[in-house]
Amino acid sequence: MLLNSKTPLIVGIIAISALSGYLYIHHPLPDSLSQAHEQVIPGTDLHSCNECHTSEGLSAGCLKCHTEIGEQLDSKQGYHAFLAKREDFNCSVCHPEHHGESFALVSALSWPNRDPNTFNHPHCLYELDGRHDNLACIECHVNKLTQDFALPEFSQYSRASTFLGLTQDCLTCHVDVHVWSSERSCLDCHDQNVFVPASNFKHNNIFVLEGVHANTNCNKCHPITSDSTETAIEQRVPGSLPFHKVTGKTCEECHENPHRTTWIKGCESCHLGRDTKWSDGMRGIDIKTHEATGFSLTGDHMSVACQECHTNDKDYNQRYPNPEAGGYQRQLQTCQGCHEDVHEGKLAQACTTCHQTSGWNDKDLLFNHDKNTEFTLDAVHKNLSCNDCHTLEDMTFRARGTECADCHEMQINTMRGQSRTFQADPDPHYNRVACIDCHEMDSPGQSMDSYARRCADCHNDQYVQLAYQWAQTLEKQRNSIELLIENHGEVSIQRQVDLSEAIESGFHNLQLTQQLYNRILQTIQNEKSEKEKQ
Repeated sequence: MLLNSKTPLIVGIIAISALSGYLYIHHPLPDSLSQAHEQVIPGTDLHSCNECHTSEGLSAGCLKCHTEIGEQLDSKQGYHAFLAKREDFNCSVCHPEHHGESFALVSALSWPNRDPNTFNHPHCLYELDGRHDNLACIECHVNKLTQDFALPEFSQYSRASTFLGLTQDCLTCHVDVHVWSSERSCLDCHDQNVFVPASNFKHNNIFVLEGVHANTNCNKCHPITSDSTETAIEQRVPGSLPFHKVTGKTCEECHENPHRTTWIKGCESCHLGRDTKWSDGMRGIDIKTHEATGFSLTGDHMSVACQECHTNDKDYNQRYPNPEAGGYQRQLQTCQGCHEDVHEGKLAQACTTCHQTSGWNDKDLLFNHDKNTEFTLDAVHKNLSCNDCHTLEDMTFRARGTECADCHEMQINTMRGQSRTFQADPDPHYNRVACIDCHEMDSPGQSMDSYARRCADCHNDQYVQLAYQWAQTLEKQRNSIELLIENHGEVSIQRQVDLSEAIESGFHNLQLTQQLYNRILQTIQNEKSEKEKQ
């Protein structure tokens, strides 16, 4: 039988059958399972096959372990529930097995004829757009959960990555840097293109950003309490951008009031959000508003430009000085706050004693010599020009005195017998009568009759006639000199001065006056003779 030519064939058939039976019972797999399944399915015999290949089908075997997928199918939510609507739904279509332990169960085969990274979540409302559309799946579906994921019955085998566990809530992947006090949707402010700036957020719906506000850093209005906030923002630390905490929406809540006046109008009456500088707020100041400062604009002040008093080249405290500070002079009674004191501070009265806002001089001058000085203007002095007693160069208006001798020095000198060039006898009346004994101060132009009667008051009626005779004598001497000057041309300035002295001397010292006239006459004649000889 051993020599029979069919023996090897029969033996071979028996051996192959025995080996096939052995392999079918103990090693029925076409290839080894993937690493993930090989860890949890013990052995490689027919019993092991039944772990997945159940009488209800392969998908039922898969769901026996993958309870998370079963929950999706039962609740009809999630991507697998979306796929289950297809008639050919079967786990092995997307996740084939028996391709070796290194074969990935989630691979390109799971997305037939497509790149896995082009998957766009057709089962949910969260469509990948903008920057999300360029992300690889693994960037969101790994290390995004608070804990590793594992199947309930196989907790010792955690997954390194999973597509489960994420929701459509942005905070599933992103840190909440705001920590809003109320519930808000991220998409109310942000889109999927860029995080900063928040393109959907319309700040103008809450507070219009214009003018200086448009370029103001956020933390100027949204206070930051931590010194390391910038680093916290970069690292997306929760709560690092507390935009719900705001200084305020009204001017007073953000800006310290620099004004020292309680205005009758609100901030917006002068300052607008679109302003680029504070000085634009001058638009709201008018004559009525300015009264609140305590300085009413009247007279010429009504037409003065604001910057004339509040010059722009000075800082705020100098431009608008504090009325409560010592030495404050910007008041109606202290004009020196804006105007130079030409009187050098030597006048005791306030500016408004003499001046008013309608003008400084002439008809606008309030100065009253009788009320504002110690020298009452009588009839003789009332019609005099100020310059007759005060020099224009001296704006302190200090007169030489209030006595006659203080101003009429030449007349007093002649009474004592002193001329500019020689000494004579004093007048008999010197130191014996007062000026007002001869001069009537209640008459602007005293007549010769009045002077003559004054002589008779102290002497007798004969002196009336004597007074006229003396007056005629002096007048003849004066006329002679003036005629000589007229007929013979100009004389020296010195002679003109001498003539003026003789005229002013007059009755104050008759003998001295006559001597002055005689000396003038003789001098002029000598000067002319010398000139004719030449």
